[in-house]
Amino acid sequence: MPGSAPRPGRPRSTSRRELALIALRLFTERGFENTTIEQVAAEAGISERTFFRYFASRT
Repeated sequence: MPGSAPRPGRPRSTSRRELALIALRLFTERGFENTTIEQVAAEAGISERTFFRYFASRT
């Protein structure tokens, strides 16, 4: 299928590695103490609840 039209249905899943990379970028930009799980989840386009399926905590 040519073009880049969004596909209907459920969005692709997020990987643990992708979340870690997003978190590391935010830690670099804002500092570890100033970065929340909510911010990491928002950047990844997932809920905090989904985040905790990948990681038990931020540390």
